[in-house]
Amino acid sequence: MKKRLDTRVKINVSGLKFETKDGVFLKHPDTLMGDIARRQQFYNEEKDEFFFDRHRPSFEAIFRYYQTGTPEGLIKLWYIKVSVY
Repeated sequence: MKKRLDTRVKINVSGLKFETKDGVFLKHPDTLMGDIARRQQFYNEEKDEFFFDRHRPSFEAIFRYYQTGTPEGLIKLWYIKVSVY
């Protein structure tokens, strides 16, 4: 399990790339990225990354939440509908 936590995960959100350790996501098992089975449909084996055709600034805020694990880490952008998150 330790090896899994240290595995690097690459994410491409409409061209903007993110990378972090898998352990960051596994702390949140009820989320898309925290659930290994659910996120597999977005995995591009050829590019070795997860691809999401989604709103980039929204994902930046969500990614920050994953990393901090606190609601304070999730900074909602005022011009984005709550449903986007």
